[in-house]
Amino acid sequence: MVDKSIIPHLKSCCISLGLTKKGDSQPISVNGTGFLIDSDGYFVTADHVFDSIKNSKNRFKKEGLETEYRGFVYQTGKTSGQLVSIKIEHGRSVHMDIPEISEHIPYRQDLLIGRLSGKNNFPFLKFDKTKIQIFDEVFVCGYPGGRNSLRPNEPMYGDSLSPILQYGRVSNLLPSDESQIPYGIQTDIIGVGGSSGSPIVDANTEQVLGIVQRGINSEVQSDRKIDSANAGLVWGLSNYFFSDPIKQMVKFFKSEFDDQGRPLSSEKIPHNVELTDTFYPENMDESSAHHNE
Repeated sequence: MVDKSIIPHLKSCCISLGLTKKGDSQPISVNGTGFLIDSDGYFVTADHVFDSIKNSKNRFKKEGLETEYRGFVYQTGKTSGQLVSIKIEHGRSVHMDIPEISEHIPYRQDLLIGRLSGKNNFPFLKFDKTKIQIFDEVFVCGYPGGRNSLRPNEPMYGDSLSPILQYGRVSNLLPSDESQIPYGIQTDIIGVGGSSGSPIVDANTEQVLGIVQRGINSEVQSDRKIDSANAGLVWGLSNYFFSDPIKQMVKFFKSEFDDQGRPLSSEKIPHNVELTDTFYPENMDESSAHHNE
């Protein structure tokens, strides 16, 4: 039976990801979801979410608008909630190999770890390799529709600050139901643009079972043209696939920040830390002041 008591904590661990105008805290672009995995503000999302954010950033720049990467965190009080906008000045793509299922796994392993700037103490979700079975009850929590889901100060539709909770079941394991090490989880939950990066969570224990990648999209036809709708049945990478590599990466990350949560310059980062992965933004040495707004 679904444990409703886990819902407030689950929602508090999910963040929307996008852009603000430089020096502002109001979201102007929301491109996906992430979830916190450590009290210091480390989060996981799909790598293509930041590809989308980067494209939006370049588009705004062509229009003469300077923007900043931001995470938008929903924080609850006794009678109401608020949205907190926090800079993101550090992130890395994660690539891994699991020989046992290498012939089946996606060519691009679509994961990114980032960190919300500043000295933080956030709630977070736990994830370990956990047995996943067909028809297990699951939640997906995030911001489907991106900016349409997160609507602070929206005059036409009214405010909506907290992440959206969806309920469903595990309908398939990838590459097959009999896999001892499933790389993926297929659900019967409908996702749309903005769902990417959301956690797939056991609805009874809050254990993270997977992370949303994409959906099985449906075909739509208009004017004799067949296209694909950006909506479909959500599937994601399983915790069997990313649990250990993510934990190892977080350990590396922790050596790249000072005790106030400021990224160190590349000269100060220990030599045992690889600097070959993707960074957002690309030049972290030009980071400005680090604080929550």
